[in-house]
Amino acid sequence: MGRHRLLVRFIVIGFTPVSPGADVMHPAPGSDDRPSYTSLVGSIDTSGVRYVSTMEVQTSRKEIIEAMESMCTVRLQAFLDEHMTD
Repeated sequence: MGRHRLLVRFIVIGFTPVSPGADVMHPAPGSDDRPSYTSLVGSIDTSGVRYVSTMEVQTSRKEIIEAMESMCTVRLQAFLDEHMTD
């Protein structure tokens, strides 16, 4: 399923919005040869009680999450999978 179709399907169905959270964890100071780790969590229920997460590895010390689009797509799909029966 394409990301645009996924987003339209999500909006049209009218679910309560997913509650997301994201963070980047960096290596200790002076460890520039080690990667940073990113995470994105998102609720998969309409009450915001159950969450699932996605983690990625990226360039050291980069604060912007490089894979944010794909991580968001995975989180939205997990929410839809939880609620769609077709």
